[in-house]
Amino acid sequence: MKLTFIGLGLMGKPMAINHAKSGADLTVVNRSQEKVQELVGMGAKAGGTPAQASAHADVVALCLQGEAIIEQVLTAEDGVLSTARPGTIIIDHSTIHPESAKHFAEICAKHNVTYLDAPVSGTGKVAWDGKLTIMVGGDAEAFEKINPLLDPVSVGAHLMGPVGSGNVTKLLNNLIGDVNQIIIMETFTLAAALGLDMTALLDVLCSASANSRQLERIGPKLISRDFDNQTSHLEGHYKNQLLTRWLSEQVGLDLPLQTVAEDFWKRGIEAGLGAGDPVESITMLEAQTGIQVKGH
Repeated sequence: MKLTFIGLGLMGKPMAINHAKSGADLTVVNRSQEKVQELVGMGAKAGGTPAQASAHADVVALCLQGEAIIEQVLTAEDGVLSTARPGTIIIDHSTIHPESAKHFAEICAKHNVTYLDAPVSGTGKVAWDGKLTIMVGGDAEAFEKINPLLDPVSVGAHLMGPVGSGNVTKLLNNLIGDVNQIIIMETFTLAAALGLDMTALLDVLCSASANSRQLERIGPKLISRDFDNQTSHLEGHYKNQLLTRWLSEQVGLDLPLQTVAEDFWKRGIEAGLGAGDPVESITMLEAQTGIQVKGH
C-alpha cells in the first residue's frame, strides 16, 4: 500500500521514520522541509502539498495539532480530499474532540473516502522504538485493511468502536496518565522537602507497589531535571482534560481527580509553562518549599 504521512511533529516524526525503516512506500508532508528531507534521506518521497501527496495514496495518515489544521489539510483547495481517490483510507493519529472525528468522517464520506480516528499513546522512547498503542474508531473492514500497516509503529492497534471511539479511549487513558504524573510530582516534592535521597526513592518506588509506566518514564526526568527533552506540551494536557470533562458531563458524572488534573495544568499555563514539558510544572510545587527535586 502507498502511504502518505502528513505532520512530522513530536509524535509524527518518529512514526514516519519507523514506517520508512520498514520499507513502506512512503510519501511525507510537513511545513518544515528540513524534516521532510531527513525522511527523504531514509527512502521516503517528498510530497509537496497534501493534494499532491494524496493523489496516488491508498492510505493517508495525519498527525496534526488541532481541529482547525486538520480541517484545512483535508478540505482546502490543495487539501487531501481534493485529489484522494474513492476508497482511500484516512487514519488520523491526532488527539481531538470525539465529535470532531465524527465531523471529519462525514466530510470524507462525501468523497467516498473512509476516515478512522486513531490517536496514539506513548511518547519519547516508546514512539521511537515503534511501541505505541493505537486506539481506533471507525469501519471494521477499513481497520482490517490498514492494521498491518501499523505494525512498524505500534505494539498493537485496537478497534474500539465507531468513529470517535478512538479519541474517547485516548482521553480516558490520558486521565489516568495525567493524575498519575501529578501525584508523582507531588510525592517527589514532599520527599525532597523531608530530606530523602531522590535517586534511592526512585529505585524503591519502581520496585514497590507505587510503580507505574509513568513513574518509570518521568521519574528519571524529574531527578535529572531533564525538562528540555520534551515529549509533549503541558497546554496539550490541559486541552485534553477539558475534553475529558466534556465526556463526564455527557453522562452526569462528577470526577474529582479529573478536576484536580485540569486545575493543575491550568495553573501551569498561567505560570508560563504551557509550551514546555509537563514535568517542568514540578517547579510550581518546589516554589512552596524552596527545595529542588534532584538526584545525585
